[in-house]
Amino acid sequence: MAHLARSRMIGGLALATALVLAASARAEKFDTALILAVDVSGSMDDARYRVQFEGVARALEDPSVVQSLLGGPHHRAAVSMLAWSDSAHEVMAWQVIADTRDARRVAGLIRAMPRVSGEFTCLATMLREAREGLVRSVPGEASAIVIDVSGDGPDNCAGARATEDERDKTVAGGVTINGLPIRTENEFIGTGAYRAPGFGMEELRNEPHMAGATIEDWYKQHVIGGPGAFHVVANGYADFERAFRRKFLREIASRRDGAHRLSMKAESLRRD
Repeated sequence: MAHLARSRMIGGLALATALVLAASARAEKFDTALILAVDVSGSMDDARYRVQFEGVARALEDPSVVQSLLGGPHHRAAVSMLAWSDSAHEVMAWQVIADTRDARRVAGLIRAMPRVSGEFTCLATMLREAREGLVRSVPGEASAIVIDVSGDGPDNCAGARATEDERDKTVAGGVTINGLPIRTENEFIGTGAYRAPGFGMEELRNEPHMAGATIEDWYKQHVIGGPGAFHVVANGYADFERAFRRKFLREIASRRDGAHRLSMKAESLRRD
């Protein structure tokens, strides 16, 4: 009987500990939860692929980026990563960055990732899968959830309307979508653009704003959205690292400034 009582007591303590740990995990707070969504479609050869992932890794090793990332009231961020093409692959689950060592560790994970390949640029699919996956699995409470989308082409699987629909659904859930469109030698999007089977030429011709639009135009009109949404253009792949670092710094600063404005407004209301 005493043995049974001790077993029950140990079991109860274990359960209580598990509940405390679970509650602690749920209560963890982040200034920002970032989903880094990197284009790995057929236009990305090995060199372009590595430029993107190396650019992200170097940004996380930049002292100014780390300082900004940890400069909010909670002094921590959560970062995850998707490699997207025909579908979205979760290549890095949520990682907590609370100091410089964490940032370097995450940079190392990104550098060590094996290549994920695909063919088409299914942007609408990626937004849906991000919303149904990583957005729902943030490991705590985030003041802001942001999807960072980089890529060099429009959606050639379902088109602009489908991308807008998925963007609007994602933004309605409180998520901001920022963009890093990459300009290439084929700057203008034409009606002969590469497209997935089933997405026909006639549908492509009827896409809004396709004729004569640049990739920057397309991202502005159909991809970015939510509070404070913006885009930063990379002038070719050689410019990706610079553009990504600039976007990272602007993104974090805008989140922090927004939180500060809300705090000041709340304080003003309390005084009134």
